[in-house]
Amino acid sequence: MAFSYFDACDVDVVVLETGLGGRLDSTNIIQRPILSIITSIGLDHTKILGDTIELIAKEKAGIIKNRCPVLVGPNVPHHVVKQVAQSKQSEYFISDQVLNYEITDEVHVSSSEIQDFDLENSRIAQAAFHLLRQTSIRDETLHISEQHIVEGTSIRPPCRFETFHIRHHNRNDVTVILDIAHNPPALKLLIYKLHKTFPYKQFRFVVGLSSDKDIMEFGNILVTEGLKNNTSEQIHLVEAASNPRAATMEKVFSVCPALRDVTYNRCDEDKSIHAQVQSALTLASVREEIVVVCGTVFIMSDVRQALGLNEPCDSKYITSAFGFNYTNIQENFADPIPSIK
Repeated sequence: MAFSYFDACDVDVVVLETGLGGRLDSTNIIQRPILSIITSIGLDHTKILGDTIELIAKEKAGIIKNRCPVLVGPNVPHHVVKQVAQSKQSEYFISDQVLNYEITDEVHVSSSEIQDFDLENSRIAQAAFHLLRQTSIRDETLHISEQHIVEGTSIRPPCRFETFHIRHHNRNDVTVILDIAHNPPALKLLIYKLHKTFPYKQFRFVVGLSSDKDIMEFGNILVTEGLKNNTSEQIHLVEAASNPRAATMEKVFSVCPALRDVTYNRCDEDKSIHAQVQSALTLASVREEIVVVCGTVFIMSDVRQALGLNEPCDSKYITSAFGFNYTNIQENFADPIPSIK
């Protein structure tokens, strides 16, 4: 359906995201991409892709096509991916090298700062544009200015360290951050950025998890690294009840003992997403904490509604036809409201 739509619109360029892995993904129907991009590789979907970084990298490298260039980010086992590229006679580019050669000092970000995932993602995107504007498309070269590259790649997608300042029940404004960090590597990066951005603040987490993730490791990192006092009392666990991949609270408690003492589990509170978001806002307002929502994209639409965002959603006919009675799982959120009164 998507390809038919792209053809009908006569588009010049399509950004096509691989669904899972790469080697066996359906996007491989495209045999001659202008550029393949591998951003970063971590331990995720291990039951399908393999239980080591090297095995996962080999699966991801399956998107590399014969004699088609590939761009990779810094957090990739290059010896594995480069070997695949060489076997397919594909040019191999590393984002840092492309930018160091192309970009001026005013725009360049040093490698020591790259632990910030937003900076890393922006740098990979910038490198991609620098390669693309050297490429001929429909017998014409893409004309993309340096200013447009920098401005465009500085824009953050929704729920990627997306920040709001909310006035809750006429109390102090509460800073709320939405980020879809959903596995241990992503959570570590999120926590790094939280502590770097707000070094003197305490955090209150609203967390929903998918059942196919490393729940124990995620919970342990959250408690030991995310919370400065190492107590799970600042965690509100929620469940995306309409999604079949959601981890039930019972499973989370059984797999990760560190999360058994989350705030609501010790009292008779409403455990819905809306109620827990409101509870987190109330407590954070009184205690001057920052509310961080993470764990899975599948809770984000409900969370955004609980925050008062009025955004488009699928009709009841589409959600009914989808088959699982999904109501609020779409990822393409509208422009956020910067401040809610």
